[in-house]
Amino acid sequence: MLRNVFLKTLRDQRRALCWWAAGVAALGRTIIGDVTDLTSPEGYLNSQLYVFMVPLVYLVFTVGRSSGAITGEEELGTLELLLSCPIRR
Repeated sequence: MLRNVFLKTLRDQRRALCWWAAGVAALGRTIIGDVTDLTSPEGYLNSQLYVFMVPLVYLVFTVGRSSGAITGEEELGTLELLLSCPIRR
């Protein structure tokens, strides 16, 4: 068993984390790639889309992964075991 819940969660969701990281990197490269002048309409829209889109993507990732982690442990029947592990002060 791993030392803490955080390491267990990372191990369980490593594939999804890699795909989400690649997707966010591709989104950043697509949007940031053409911004040369923020005073032009194209540059301004690209910068604003990046400012609003990336936090939204992270929010969707966080909600989806956390709900998936809880329901996954509950379906496997290991949620009680995971919650009963002692925590150091």
